[in-house]
Amino acid sequence: MRFFDSLSLRSRFLIAPFIGVVLTLIFFYSSNAIIQTHSDILREIDESNLPQIGEISRTVILLSHNHEKLERLLRDAEDDPDEERIYVEGRVILDELHELEEQLINTLRSIPQTISNIQIFKQIEANFGLYRDETINTIELSTREPELAEDEMHNAVEVLWRLNDDFMTLSDFHVQNLNEKSGLIESSLYDKSSLTILTSSLLGIMIFSALYFSRRMSSEIDLVNEALIGLARGDKDVKLPAKSNASNNMHQLNEAVYTFKRSLEKNKEQQHQLNNTIGKLTSSKEHYYNLLHRIPAAITAINDKGEIVLFNKAAEAIYGHSSREVIGQPMSMLAPKRVHDDNNHRFNEIKLVDDKALREMVSQPLTALKKNGEEFYVEAAVTKLTLANEESVMAFAITDVTNRIKAEREILHKAHYDALTQLPNRFLALDLLQSGLEEAHKNHETLAVFFLDLDGFKKINDTLGHETGDKLLIEAGKRLQSILNEGDTVARLGGDEFIVILQGLKTCQEAIPTVEELLEQFRTPFDVDDRELILTSSVGIATFPDDGDSTSELLRKADSAMYSAKKSGRNTYTFFTESMNRGVSRELALEEQLHGALKRNEFRLVFQPQIDVVSGTIVGAEALLRWHNHLLGDISPEEFIPIAEHTGLIIPIGEFVLTSALQAVTQWQAHYGSELRIAVNLSPRQFRDPNLIDFIKSALNRSGVSASTLELEITEGVLMSGHSFIDEALQDLSELGIRLAMDDFGTGYSSLSYLRRYSFDTLKIDRSFIKDISVSTANRELVTAIIAMGHALGLEIVAEGVECTKQQTFLCEHQCQYAQGYLFNRPMNADDVTEALSQQSTSAQAKSVQHSPELVM
Repeated sequence: MRFFDSLSLRSRFLIAPFIGVVLTLIFFYSSNAIIQTHSDILREIDESNLPQIGEISRTVILLSHNHEKLERLLRDAEDDPDEERIYVEGRVILDELHELEEQLINTLRSIPQTISNIQIFKQIEANFGLYRDETINTIELSTREPELAEDEMHNAVEVLWRLNDDFMTLSDFHVQNLNEKSGLIESSLYDKSSLTILTSSLLGIMIFSALYFSRRMSSEIDLVNEALIGLARGDKDVKLPAKSNASNNMHQLNEAVYTFKRSLEKNKEQQHQLNNTIGKLTSSKEHYYNLLHRIPAAITAINDKGEIVLFNKAAEAIYGHSSREVIGQPMSMLAPKRVHDDNNHRFNEIKLVDDKALREMVSQPLTALKKNGEEFYVEAAVTKLTLANEESVMAFAITDVTNRIKAEREILHKAHYDALTQLPNRFLALDLLQSGLEEAHKNHETLAVFFLDLDGFKKINDTLGHETGDKLLIEAGKRLQSILNEGDTVARLGGDEFIVILQGLKTCQEAIPTVEELLEQFRTPFDVDDRELILTSSVGIATFPDDGDSTSELLRKADSAMYSAKKSGRNTYTFFTESMNRGVSRELALEEQLHGALKRNEFRLVFQPQIDVVSGTIVGAEALLRWHNHLLGDISPEEFIPIAEHTGLIIPIGEFVLTSALQAVTQWQAHYGSELRIAVNLSPRQFRDPNLIDFIKSALNRSGVSASTLELEITEGVLMSGHSFIDEALQDLSELGIRLAMDDFGTGYSSLSYLRRYSFDTLKIDRSFIKDISVSTANRELVTAIIAMGHALGLEIVAEGVECTKQQTFLCEHQCQYAQGYLFNRPMNADDVTEALSQQSTSAQAKSVQHSPELVM
């Protein structure tokens, strides 16, 4: 007290501000510590949680883009089933998908794994794997089985939706994690002990000041003193000197008292919130331990001695052991002996300090052992826990993945092996070929690729059925395998095409004994369903390094050599030569120029008149397509039509032909009679166009001619596929009143059955039979039989390729109504046809006048 007595009044009044400064500093540093804590938490969110959420969002977007590529690839495969192109583009899609999968797994592994999120991590990885498998199946089937590929595509979409749901669940987990950290920030604001100490100190100092000034200062200070005492008792209403009566210093003191009052009220509110938070944490911890024992996932835990200390009900169900049987036992009892004896899987030596090694051990599926001795596969997530007795343990969340592992192995096999022959499929064959090329390049060796096609297989498959064809392919695969040495490969590319890869050769000539043995194997008849079937093969050979150093180049050149072998008479082999490459270059140049030919107006139509054999009059014409390219000159239809079909360009080209032909016949009919008709060829590829019927209807409406004016010529190749959409299209065309003609009759295998099955109006005898009827008795008898059969079926007969009067006379004698050929007219443009029709009309009018009766005057 003497100290205070020695102070001046000014100094005494400065004591309270000094104390306020001290308290302010204390609050400042306390607040600074809280802010630093907040900053650390926010930094963790910014550097860890948010990038993880962003990476997951990026994965979802890239996965969506990848799926869009897959859908475009499937649509392209329907229009252009080029297996090599589909493989190249499919490989790009699969590589991107594989990269996405690796990125996703790395992202998931960077997120701390807990019992709450381990299930969703496993579910995402499983669904992603399933989506990848569905994608592989879709690409593989896209060129061979479009309908199955479409089903696989639907499955992939469903899996993609499930993946989206999984990602949403994972996002919810991150939101929950952020909420927990937000709660941590709020709770840190109200540290119980700090606030209690500060509040007690403040109260003590203020009470001391109040007591001191109550004796030392005026009544105003007494009022302030009483106010402070009231606040200390928890009073909300206190009395202070009026502002008008209070001195400047006392006014500041009054304001400080009011501030103190508000602080107390706020502290009480914070204390109440802090108590609630502590209660919730205590309840949450108890709930966590209850959940650990009741969760449906199998949970087990070991102590620092490697002994099992926790084994919940779900673990009992998986392993078949009761908790009493395993508690206190080493973890190794849950694995086969060969596993826990392995240095990499010594369960009984695991220590809690080996956290990193333990996580590495359970990062892959493990082999586990049930009580009955049955082995199965599990995956485990590991984390450290503190039990109710404060004991630290390592806990495992265990999932039985036996069915998934078996399914993955089966899917992996299906993705790389042909389902029918069990030989490597195209994907695996190309991988093996690439590996073989790398090995041959490293060892300076020669590698040979055989491209093999079964001669006449399509005929057998169509006549004896697909079941017989499948058995034949299986037996062919076995024979190919029987001639190979260790390290060589035989694979089925699809259909009746196989490849053989020979490695470790010194020269290309070393491949000859193998290919000759291969051909000899196929000369032995195949015994299938009590039938002896003769099936030979044509083989094309390309070698590394002479013919190329890439898989695509070797396959393409071996394929070209195979076609050369077929042209050489089949049942033989041919090595690739550069002359074949020139043929391939010609095809590529044609295909390149064919794109855009319509826009450049390079196509035109010529017409070959169809003649009434008896009267010699023109009754119609067949529209023929011609192409003149500014670089390649005139190109034969035999060259460019197959390319147009292969690329799908035959669809717009066919629409051009039909529209132009109808325009021409419209002009002819307007001047020379509505009986004239126009014949247009339809290719097999056009029948795959879903808009074919609608386009024909529209073209007829625009031209204004009747449907019976149009005659569509169809070859047996269209009918032999047996597709239902062809039957439906022919039925629709017939119902429209459009005439149907079978072109090149007699050159196929089952023409008569097609004539009985479909509503044809006209039968066209192929020029190969007409050519020799004047010198060949067999051809005359055959043509006679065809005409008689056509008449019996009520069909009109058109003979193609008539070039001499003897042929015309024979056809007249046997009542063939119509003919076309160089004897009558060569193919001509529309104006020339108009001129011919004009001359015919003039001649008919002259004959009419000549034979009319004379008038008698």
